[in-house]
Amino acid sequence: MLIGLGGFRVPLVKSLLLVSRTGHHILSLDLKYDGSGPFYTGGTLPVRSSPGKDQLCLALHSLSQTLVTLKLQSIIIAPELFWPFRSSAQCTPTWPRLTSLIIEYAGYTPSGKYLFEPDPVWYDHGPTWGSPDYVRIKPVHELLNNLYQAAGQAAQHMPKLELMVLESDIWNAFDTLDEQGLPKSPGHLFIYHRQKAYTLWASSSEFWVDPDVQGIWEGVATKHGIPQCRITNKQHLNVSVVPSYLEGGHL
Repeated sequence: MLIGLGGFRVPLVKSLLLVSRTGHHILSLDLKYDGSGPFYTGGTLPVRSSPGKDQLCLALHSLSQTLVTLKLQSIIIAPELFWPFRSSAQCTPTWPRLTSLIIEYAGYTPSGKYLFEPDPVWYDHGPTWGSPDYVRIKPVHELLNNLYQAAGQAAQHMPKLELMVLESDIWNAFDTLDEQGLPKSPGHLFIYHRQKAYTLWASSSEFWVDPDVQGIWEGVATKHGIPQCRITNKQHLNVSVVPSYLEGGHL
């Protein structure tokens, strides 16, 4: 099932909830937002929901539990997409059939917070890096770790998961080429690859995974029967979703 989101956020939420509640047997969902940005400007972002209560993320969370594959492109996401706050009386979510989850997410949250902020390290590369129109950015550690924690909690209840990819563009520009005229890399990337037995965080700007988050992903590997899962957290200039990364070539 392929859907272009465009400006129909509220109707889409209603449609996703209807599908999940009526038990329609959709195996795959490919959802793309037909638009770009805003990239980092330092300005105030629109608030689409309060923290933990984004209706689109919650609708996708519900529907995803029936899917085999899920791909989201240029979507605004939050931790509740993976693991919403729940009372002790609520059932633990489970994804019994999900094998592949690939998300290219926007650099800000539904609650109006930037996931990435200016990175002064790159200002030394030339006057354009620090200009208002071309600010090189880095991950906001707390917000990204919260996202990876929720994803890991969910992955522990995905018994058939083979691949999870979460990526975001931190070049902060609308064009698709870098300064050498080559295709841009996303700049910030997470991969969990079951068959290759590795979990990778790679970023072209500094990012460090919290020990608690790493522990959760170690638990994912244990539940998936991986006795020795390589867990790597590195900074790398050219981060990209290419075969060498998916095959573990940059570990």
